[in-house]
Amino acid sequence: MTDSPFIHLAVRSSYSLLESMITTKALAAWAAEQEMPAVAVTDRNNMFGALERSEALASAGVQPIMACLFDIVEDSYRGETSEVRVFAQDDQGYRTLRGRPPRTAPSAAD
Repeated sequence: MTDSPFIHLAVRSSYSLLESMITTKALAAWAAEQEMPAVAVTDRNNMFGALERSEALASAGVQPIMACLFDIVEDSYRGETSEVRVFAQDDQGYRTLRGRPPRTAPSAAD
């Protein structure tokens, strides 16, 4: 492995329709072949392949980074949009990305 390994933070998979054709299995093999310690897949507006991707990358020895690329509509009349990439730092961030509320510890009153 090189001294400063490259970690790709903007890969799109076949779950980003019309933008990529790479399958989960091919992505895991490619990342391992490139000796990447981690890779982030930022599929557009979805996380449909997150579990499948996480398992395949981990079994190939590559740390999966959970992320998503969201389209933000700025002006629907003119059709103006922007993009924002969001990365999960931990389990709470991943749950937020999936649209589920973060788990909270029970309070002393419970």
